[in-house]
Amino acid sequence: MATGQRGNRGLIALVGPSVRTVRRGYDRVVKLALYRRQGVPLYWIIDPAAKTLEVLSLHTDHWRVAATFAADDVVAAAPFPDVSFPLTVLWD
Repeated sequence: MATGQRGNRGLIALVGPSVRTVRRGYDRVVKLALYRRQGVPLYWIIDPAAKTLEVLSLHTDHWRVAATFAADDVVAAAPFPDVSFPLTVLWD
């Protein structure tokens, strides 16, 4: 269970931020650490500049790259392995 800043409790299954160039370090360091402490199991990093999607999964106390998608790849990844879409729909 994750506890929000206002004390709200709820299960967070996936966080999928879009990385901004000026906040790249913040998104990849500060937010990852925060979500790790909260026990968020999956983190999708969407990078519009690079046109990539990285899927990270939490393993105990560290993140592992579960999948990386780029160009015209078809995305099918946890927590929606039975749903697929072309990565290009994020940029078109």
